Amino acid sequence: MEDSRHGEGWLWFLVVILCAIAAGKVVMQDAPRMRITVLHNDVQQLYLGSRVWMRGQNPYVTDALCPR
Repeated sequence: MEDSRHGEGWLWFLVVILCAIAAGKVVMQDAPRMRITVLHNDVQQLYLGSRVWMRGQNPYVTDALCPR
């Protein structure tokens, strides 16, 4: 009986570690992208990108698309 509880402890530890890694990925990679997509949808981004490109700037730079 004691062996099965020890195995469950490692399983919970693994679940917690995997959740922490997933949360870290969302915070570091997806959150900045979500902020940009909330401000602009796909059609607006294509329109703004073409205007930026016509001015001779790089349309793939976020700062050019979303001036502050």
